[in-house]
Amino acid sequence: MKKLVILLLFVMASPVFGQVQERFKKTEKDTNSQEQTENRENPSTNKPTPSAAQQEPKSDFWDNVIIGGGVSATFGSYTSLYLSPSVGYRLNDKWVVGGGYTYMYFRSNLYYAGGGNYVSGATYDNTIHGPNAFVNFFPFNGFYTGVQYEILNHDVPYYYGANNYEEENQWTSVLWLQAGISQKIGNNGYVQLGLKYNVLHDYDSPYGTAWFPVIGFMF
Repeated sequence: MKKLVILLLFVMASPVFGQVQERFKKTEKDTNSQEQTENRENPSTNKPTPSAAQQEPKSDFWDNVIIGGGVSATFGSYTSLYLSPSVGYRLNDKWVVGGGYTYMYFRSNLYYAGGGNYVSGATYDNTIHGPNAFVNFFPFNGFYTGVQYEILNHDVPYYYGANNYEEENQWTSVLWLQAGISQKIGNNGYVQLGLKYNVLHDYDSPYGTAWFPVIGFMF
């Protein structure tokens, strides 16, 4: 009799336990619905995390390197050739630093006759060359200013009479202060037209005058 009562109680309780289990059982549909709700509430979790390379674009050193220089020539009783190839690096939109090499050759059919006079006669020539370094500043579009230092090897004539002189080979420092107009070319390049002044100019200077035109380009 006792066993029969227990069996009847178990049969009667089974539907109740089944309903409790079904109530707390998560179906696949419920799980997906909850995940979709969480994604809508936190949209940032849906986006892939960018890599370090994507977050910080790589800066290529060579993208800021520019090359160019200046060139000029004159012909006649006074013949000259000027070449100055340069390599620069653009630090930003306003500053460019660099260096190069200066080469000049000139020949003259005039000689010193004394008293500050030059007359036609024997041919005199000279080759001038040496390294240089420069800094250019572009405060606003269309204008530039800068400084350039050169150390040049050349022959210096020392006269002791009309058409009588001796040459001495030496290295001479040149310090230019310059300014002028500029025109941008592409992303980094530019053309320069201006004037520069050698603050160290004297008799031994490799240039015949303290003032010198600037005609240059970098690209």
